[in-house]
Amino acid sequence: MGSYMPKRNIYLNERDVETWDTLPSGERSKLLQNVLNNYQEHNFRREDGENEKLYQKMYIYENQLQEARLIFQKYWEYEVKFEECETRVRDTGTEIEEEFKIKLQTTPYYDRTHDVQNFVDMIIIKANEYAKSKKVIIDEHDKEEYIIEDVIDDVIYLNKLSLKSNKLITINPKPLMKAIENLNNKGGTLIRINQFSESPLYRLIIVELHPELQYVSQWITLQPKDGD
Repeated sequence: MGSYMPKRNIYLNERDVETWDTLPSGERSKLLQNVLNNYQEHNFRREDGENEKLYQKMYIYENQLQEARLIFQKYWEYEVKFEECETRVRDTGTEIEEEFKIKLQTTPYYDRTHDVQNFVDMIIIKANEYAKSKKVIIDEHDKEEYIIEDVIDDVIYLNKLSLKSNKLITINPKPLMKAIENLNNKGGTLIRINQFSESPLYRLIIVELHPELQYVSQWITLQPKDGD
């Protein structure tokens, strides 16, 4: 059996029928095939054009979405920076208020600069007393304990009791003098802890040994210690 060729009826108006009848019988099917092929090709091009427009819109939307993400990221970064600035301003205001209160307490000693060498000499004299008595110096922050073993040529030799070795820690006079200069640069009576000396151990030794230095909150202030 031969393959079955599907058939379709075509309805034409009178004018098109006249034209149809003038066509050679062998050309009619070829003409229809060309018409269908042209239509199909045109339809594909139209679909491709519509798809291209859709792709362009999607590309634009993706770019806009990326821009929105960047804007949100920037907004979030600025929000964080704003909160940091707000916190910094609030903390600064608290520090200024605290500094003012402490200065009121130290009014008799306010704006009093010091002879650096004399200041260090007072520390060395006290260090010799500690070396003789073997008085324990306690670091309240780190819960460490120290003993001054000796003082030679203004160098203080510390024994950290938690260390198993016999190696001593040296406290040299130059960093001591630098801390006193920092205190003088701030008026001589009040300075923030981290501005006095970067070394917690040097701060501990200086404040411990000098008769008029003591900690007040996050500050080091010049005022007589109780019992001195």
